[in-house]
Amino acid sequence: DVFVEVESMDRGGNFIGRLTTVDGNSASFMLVQAGLAKVHESAYGAPNYKQLIEAEEKCRKERIGVWTNYEEPTAKDEEENETENVPEVEEPVLGAGVINFNDSRFRRVVVTYVTPELKVYVQYAEQGAKVEQLQTDLREIFSQTKPVGGHSPKKGELLAARFTADNEWYRARVEKIEGNNRISVYFIDYGNRELITDLSRLTQLPPGMYFSH
Repeated sequence: DVFVEVESMDRGGNFIGRLTTVDGNSASFMLVQAGLAKVHESAYGAPNYKQLIEAEEKCRKERIGVWTNYEEPTAKDEEENETENVPEVEEPVLGAGVINFNDSRFRRVVVTYVTPELKVYVQYAEQGAKVEQLQTDLREIFSQTKPVGGHSPKKGELLAARFTADNEWYRARVEKIEGNNRISVYFIDYGNRELITDLSRLTQLPPGMYFSH
């Protein structure tokens, strides 16, 4: 398990942040330290920037990993770089070098799920309370009226599915139906998916739970 902390976003719409293990180790530092990665300019200003640079320098000197075939630039190379490499003038992003997250074009979000491929699913922060209330209402209804399992779903149907990790009911959409009751569902409020083979873990949603947010 890892923790993902998003700090900002580049001009290409890519997230910039930190990935740490549950015991607090920086994934970027471990990669650089092992010679499996180089320090990108976007790391400047990071709390462990000095450690990253030192680890990179050590791997470069010892020719570890990506630095195996590294050759130190000569004075001639440096002189040619100074005369040939004219820096490109970049247009400012959002009117300044620092991103202003109070800008109306940004919306605060809460990360709800990150796939193994690092695809990130989020909820708008202002809608978080609404989703939580919906979950509370759904559980109260099912606690008073025991849900009838064994529902035969249809592809694209919006229903309630019981998530294996916590055994709670959530809104889900049926994405795929295969033989032997193999039902692929997508939990619409959180972004994660699950393959369900027990039809007792599927039931119809109560009235009023079909709206989107």
